[in-house]
Amino acid sequence: MKENPLVSIVVPVYNVEKYLSRCYESIVSQSYSNWEAILVDDGSTDDSGKVCDEIALADLRVKVIHKQNEGLGLTRNCGVRNSSGEYVFFLDSDDYIENDAIESLVGYILDEQCNLAVGNFYYQEEIVGYPIPVGLYSGDEIDTEILLRIIGSEPGNNDQLTPSSCGKLYKRSIFYEYDIWFPSERVLIWEDLAFNFKYMRSCNRIYLSDKPVYHYCFNGDSLTHKFDPDKLEKVMAMYKYMMDQIEMAGLRMKAEDRLNNNFVGHIRTCLKLEAFYDKENGITKTIKRMTQMCSREDVQSLITSIDTSTYNKSQRILDHFIKTRNGIAVYLLCKAQNRKKRIE
Repeated sequence: MKENPLVSIVVPVYNVEKYLSRCYESIVSQSYSNWEAILVDDGSTDDSGKVCDEIALADLRVKVIHKQNEGLGLTRNCGVRNSSGEYVFFLDSDDYIENDAIESLVGYILDEQCNLAVGNFYYQEEIVGYPIPVGLYSGDEIDTEILLRIIGSEPGNNDQLTPSSCGKLYKRSIFYEYDIWFPSERVLIWEDLAFNFKYMRSCNRIYLSDKPVYHYCFNGDSLTHKFDPDKLEKVMAMYKYMMDQIEMAGLRMKAEDRLNNNFVGHIRTCLKLEAFYDKENGITKTIKRMTQMCSREDVQSLITSIDTSTYNKSQRILDHFIKTRNGIAVYLLCKAQNRKKRIE
């Protein structure tokens, strides 16, 4: 293994002209010098593509790819396929990284001879902690300690590991050796979870560091925060996909409660988003849609399968109204909960 391997920093770009310079400055300020940056313009309609070209003209380490809009997952794949590094780091263009981010992660890779190095991160300038000890995980520990936790938290215990692909250093050869690529989030709504579950299953050694290397910045303009009338359909399709994955991995008995707990939370969020956008969509239409959502067979099957005793009072009440398909009560409770906490 080379002592100074080339790292490809893949940056998907879509309508982020006001954030792009900050992102690039955090790349060019890296203490680790052997890197290339792949800026993939995913059909931006603002001046993001122009900013990318200006950056590349001034810095030969930067490559720009312009393509039609396909979404985040397929744009990351495009970046990997056009990269040359031994390792790949994903950086979203509205985020930025610490000056020693790449140096730190490469150090873990080389010192621990691992396939994946995971750095900690800041969310809105607060450090996010891990629910398990930092250090090296190998063999069955990857299944029992890491994979279970990216699937979701154990009911009553907030011990989920983020499935995000940002802030991690990946071995590029594994993408090709095991044919592991990001699905489109237009097909599987959380492409990071789908990708990382497969990638981590292909690793024999993973290192977790508590050093924060990545700044995840809340962007209210992000598509993930827009109203999507089909979101619940996509959530349930993702649930079925992940159930198949844990079955194939032989983890269903250990992981099913975590998966169910995670996706019941996503069902609640879908309902709260419906209530949040009631003025735009109309209250009568909103209540009708929420009643239909609660009445779905797959939603009822999932909501009735969980043990609600570990949930707080407001969650238990909301789940009761979902089970009884009481759209009006679900709407009113979601409106009340939305006033207390912003949906993110």
